[in-house]
Amino acid sequence: VRSGFNQQQTVLAETHGQIAKLPNNGDLSIAIGGDFRAESAAATPDPLAATGDTTGTSVSPTKGSYNVVEGFAELSLVPVSGKPLAQWVELNLAARAFRFNTFGSGMTWKGGALYRPINGFAVRGTYSTSFRAPSVTDLYQGRTDSLAPITDPCDTGPLGTPIALDPEVAAECAN
Repeated sequence: VRSGFNQQQTVLAETHGQIAKLPNNGDLSIAIGGDFRAESAAATPDPLAATGDTTGTSVSPTKGSYNVVEGFAELSLVPVSGKPLAQWVELNLAARAFRFNTFGSGMTWKGGALYRPINGFAVRGTYSTSFRAPSVTDLYQGRTDSLAPITDPCDTGPLGTPIALDPEVAAECAN
């Protein structure tokens, strides 16, 4: 019997809203927040897989946890709205700072723009950075074996697209 779990506990606080209404029917808005997450996971292989006494690979248990604190902010500016060739123009900036107890701190950000000259048509562009946090498995996975791929010398391929075997190999396969 194999068993395991994944658990995530989080506390999130955020607020958002309009800071100012601009004279051109646009506005300036902000969103800010913070997040704390605790991630934990474990996987216990069955006893045969753990000892390698099976036709499959041997697998060691995986168990670990980490936590992360994050803060984020986004600013949205609509400088133009309701004009004949600019129904909507929006600029936005965002940033997220993080600190993982397992490997350190960093920051990601993005900048973007949206231009809608007429209703029903829009052009949007975004440039951003990203970061992929390693999972508990990435950080704490137990030892596993890998087996070399095995090919059947008598395999003639999937139905409809047969593969011709060497005559000597075909004779051995027929035996």
